[in-house]
Amino acid sequence: MSFRGLRAFREKKQAKSLVVVPASSGSVNDDTPSDLPPPPPEKPGFRYDLPASMELKVVPGKGRAIFSTVSSKPGSALFFHRPRVVILSTPNIPRYCSYCCAELVTKRCSACRTVWYCDLACQKWDWALHQSECECLKRVRTLSSDQENPSIPPDAVRCLARISFAKVKYGLNSGTAKELDSLHSLKGALSQSAQTSHAQLAHALVQYLGAEAPTDLKKYGICSAGDLVDLISKFSTNTHTLTTPNLTQIGLAVSPALSLFNHSCEPNAVLVFPGSPRGDKSSPSMQLVCIRDINPGDEIVISYVDTTLPYDRRRAQLKDAYGFDCVCPLCQRSENQLHVDPRAATYCPARCGGIAFLPTPDKPYVECTTCKKRAPTEAEAIGDALRIGQEALDKVTALQDSDPAYAAKIAANIISLLTSAGMTNGSHPLLGLLRSHHYLLTTSLPLSEDHQKLLDDTIRTAVRVLQGLLEVLPFGHPIRAVHFSELGMLCATDETASNIPGRSQPTNEKVFPPTGAARLQLAINYLIEARKELLIAFGIKMEGGDVGKKVRETLIQLEAEMGIWKEGVKTAWKEQVADHPKR
Repeated sequence: MSFRGLRAFREKKQAKSLVVVPASSGSVNDDTPSDLPPPPPEKPGFRYDLPASMELKVVPGKGRAIFSTVSSKPGSALFFHRPRVVILSTPNIPRYCSYCCAELVTKRCSACRTVWYCDLACQKWDWALHQSECECLKRVRTLSSDQENPSIPPDAVRCLARISFAKVKYGLNSGTAKELDSLHSLKGALSQSAQTSHAQLAHALVQYLGAEAPTDLKKYGICSAGDLVDLISKFSTNTHTLTTPNLTQIGLAVSPALSLFNHSCEPNAVLVFPGSPRGDKSSPSMQLVCIRDINPGDEIVISYVDTTLPYDRRRAQLKDAYGFDCVCPLCQRSENQLHVDPRAATYCPARCGGIAFLPTPDKPYVECTTCKKRAPTEAEAIGDALRIGQEALDKVTALQDSDPAYAAKIAANIISLLTSAGMTNGSHPLLGLLRSHHYLLTTSLPLSEDHQKLLDDTIRTAVRVLQGLLEVLPFGHPIRAVHFSELGMLCATDETASNIPGRSQPTNEKVFPPTGAARLQLAINYLIEARKELLIAFGIKMEGGDVGKKVRETLIQLEAEMGIWKEGVKTAWKEQVADHPKR
């Protein structure tokens, strides 16, 4: 599509165009002086900011790849890097700093009245890119029918704009611009649906930048419609999810250096945001952490998709978003059915304790790998359960923020159906529904009238999620590690000094979750395991990141509580003996 075609499309879709630039009032951000020094000039050319322990090679038939030159053990930090561009998703803009992405913001940009910061320092550090963004956001507010609550452009549009602003700020021939331009693009292999979405995104970006003519985009290095589509393709293929240390998704991040690492469904490294002090200039920092042994000459690989998904869904996502078929060992084993993948498994219909492959068009039966019994009659029922389960997971995902109560009800009902069909906790879509249900129960805890019952239900669901994650993810995977910590924190809830014997109900170890001392001990056990995994997931030197530090502090508190509890038991026993001496 040509630039003229984009403009015609824009005018046809929207009578009141956002590209009309209002007359400038000449005002600047009152909190950010306009005489800030410009960023230091960069020399022409670039090199990826890779450590000496890594080597970039071009592999025939595969492209660029990163190989290790040293041995690394799980928990070793391989790479620490601040992304070139970060952007908060729209709901998180008022909650997190637009520079360091920490919570508890206190300062809003007085010009655009949209983005927030920790303090003036973060606002000044962000000004190099926000200065141009600020003008765009002011224009959006001016043209909005509701200027107090304007419609903020989508995350992708604002991220693409920031990429463009970074190239202008440092210069189109700078190292930063060349790094961003070097991102891999699938422009020549876009599907029809991708072409449509790219055209819509291009239209929205042109509007946001306020471009009136093709020449208005040349300063960003965009000289044709092809350049515009290429930029969007690079963004779509190379963007990482910006998360908090506890893996909550809050936005998008772009890092050309970290985009060099190839994919595997059995990665030996993970990308995480372990956290750093509030207002740190290097935040938010992405850390590449080793989670499996890496030897010299080994390729360092990460995962582009959720590896709790079964083979067919991972394959479809990778093909659609990245244009390749994964040939990692896990995918090869799954494709050749060399083992039963717990992501797509059911318990033996004969209840021998073994597990079986889920039925497929080629094998329309359930066959246990232990007792070898086949159950053709079970295949149709399991197939129906899988179809219903996937539809329910899609619906729960769509409703969990807008109608959480209804979403939780759907999840509970379908979890029961899939469980009765014999699905294992690690299988899809049961694990996905369990994780969604756990999220919905956790977020509704503060609003519940029957807090204790809901808390116990949440803990029981969290245990099932953990069982599923243990089946499909390796030791030290961030999702496993964080879930261990969340489960430990849930078990510790309400089990404080107020429950010391004599002040509360007695300990009951016959139900799960237990109460009293047994519950505190359960919390301690989960948190100890969480700390072991967090040290791997977020790095030993980082002490397991912010989550690991919080777990350590909580363990110290709980161990003190347990000491008080035990001392209380001794005192109560002595008082009982004194009141009822032997006769």
